[in-house]
Amino acid sequence: MAGGVERQLDCEELTFEQRRHLKQPPNFLWWLACSLFLYCGCYWVHTLCHDVFTPFDTESEVFRSFYMRGSHRNTTLFSVANLMFYAITNIAGHIYVNACNMNCSRASLFHSSYPSRRDFITTLLLIVPYFLLGNIVTLKAPHDTASSLSADDCLRNNMGTWFLGHFIGLQYTHFNQGFLKDFNFAPEKMKLWGAKLWAIAFLVMATYFGTTLFTLYMCFYLDMAAF
Repeated sequence: MAGGVERQLDCEELTFEQRRHLKQPPNFLWWLACSLFLYCGCYWVHTLCHDVFTPFDTESEVFRSFYMRGSHRNTTLFSVANLMFYAITNIAGHIYVNACNMNCSRASLFHSSYPSRRDFITTLLLIVPYFLLGNIVTLKAPHDTASSLSADDCLRNNMGTWFLGHFIGLQYTHFNQGFLKDFNFAPEKMKLWGAKLWAIAFLVMATYFGTTLFTLYMCFYLDMAAF
């Protein structure tokens, strides 16, 4: 027993690179099973949250104006259901990476590359700020517009569009191989970038800002042109 505890502590003290070489990569069936479990679980959570939690009316025109996106969002109601859904999917995503992508090689399902639960705690602390900074708009609720979106419309957006992007982001650990292991926006890592990584960074940023500007164009310019 003592030997097992000592071995676990030794593993916790290893760097991410050392542990990455020790772990066995997940096979396709394990990845598929975990991914299906994650999707079905989050689908059920989304349905449950929207059945249980009612929206909170802020009665604030400042709230309406700040989050208004033309005819796509215009409300003073705050979606408690989407906040709970967002929180649970973030927690589930952290566990999914450890169980699936890292194949249970870390000290626990709540650890990351550090010998502590620092990243998991950081995830919990950032859930509300990140939701307010963007996901309150990208996640849809039936009361977002005067015409009222249907529950099916919200489900298709949240599980078909938003969750798809969330799921793709969870696969990043699979790409932390070869020259991509230095693809980190920390200044000390960027100094080591070659032409390939700079090209990838440019494509990532161009895609991000391009889609953001296109969304704003669709939400505001076309709505204004309609009047």
